[in-house]
Amino acid sequence: MVEALRSRRHRGLAIDFRIHADETHRSVFSTALSKGLRSVFGEQRPEAY
Repeated sequence: MVEALRSRRHRGLAIDFRIHADETHRSVFSTALSKGLRSVFGEQRPEAY
């Protein structure tokens, strides 16, 4: 899948591919979602009050 996306050469598309070796089919969703959101939005830290 990654190679297929790269072969399309979409301008501005950045691909970050990871293998979650320590995760199972059931446990990978939350890890992938968390890392995916951090990849898109960056590391967000709440402001101190």
